[in-house]
Amino acid sequence: MATCEKCGRALDDEYAKEWHWCTECRAEAGSAPFGNCEICGKALYENEKGGICSTCLQNAEELYESERAAFLPEEKHRTNSGKGCAVILAVGLLAIIIFACLSAALPRGAHENSTTSTPASSATSNAAPSKSVYEIERDADFDDARSYTMDAIRAVSSRPESVNISDHNKNKFRGGGVFFHDYGQVTFTDSAGSERDEPYEHTYVTNGNDYVSCYLKIGDTVMYDYTNFIDP
Repeated sequence: MATCEKCGRALDDEYAKEWHWCTECRAEAGSAPFGNCEICGKALYENEKGGICSTCLQNAEELYESERAAFLPEEKHRTNSGKGCAVILAVGLLAIIIFACLSAALPRGAHENSTTSTPASSATSNAAPSKSVYEIERDADFDDARSYTMDAIRAVSSRPESVNISDHNKNKFRGGGVFFHDYGQVTFTDSAGSERDEPYEHTYVTNGNDYVSCYLKIGDTVMYDYTNFIDP
């Protein structure tokens, strides 16, 4: 329910669309202290200070909204393009102003230094694009898998210090159930002192902080297999 903006008395909604004040408050305010409506000539009261009465103002707003709704669909592309050009021009103008201010404020030596550093800035802009969140998380998974495999192979090696992963096959790395399966090549020195380069397969489970090695195969030899003891 609408109310009089001056005294708070309840107003009928239809009445309130035309008048914001009740009849008594309008009478107290006097007749047309601000002249007449520029459109319909109706007397204006104190709360109608724009030169247009409430009724004409409401009609104008409704007409604007209806025309705007009809205009937007077919003119959308042109309107958006205009806004885009305005934004580009504004940004360009702002950049010119900032550059001019900086050039005036910097001493000559500083300006020359900034000029000579341009190639480095260009090189930075030509650097590889930043990685997505998915790529960052996958790289972290690969790093963890390689670390877990190194620890597992060192644990069964007679010479742990000689163990090194020469190739980590990220294309074969996968998860299934609770298990993660890692593949690659490992170089190490065996107990006889011979240099070896063998493929490996490693399966483990992890909670994100700790891991448990469940299966390890180096070359043709399965070092251990505990996968049957874990419910996948």
